[in-house]
Amino acid sequence: MHEPAIDQCGRCCPDSRGEQTDVLQDNADPNRIFLYEVDKDEQALEAHRQTPHFQNWREAVKDWFDGELQLQVCSTVFPTELAWQAVKPS
Repeated sequence: MHEPAIDQCGRCCPDSRGEQTDVLQDNADPNRIFLYEVDKDEQALEAHRQTPHFQNWREAVKDWFDGELQLQVCSTVFPTELAWQAVKPS
């Protein structure tokens, strides 16, 4: 069940400028999976959505959803951009 989500995390797409991707599983409900992504900006997020690996992932997991896909757009509060740049993998 996790392979498409994990495959999504293992791919690198230079044009999307993705910063981080995590896959989380709910401890109380192992069928509940959270895909957590951090992109540099809205433009990077949209570029990511247009990549073949994202489109393939959406097709692979389309039957996983119990209802509509929920998207939350947030802003990073911590760490600061400078602190993140200092520790993130290159």
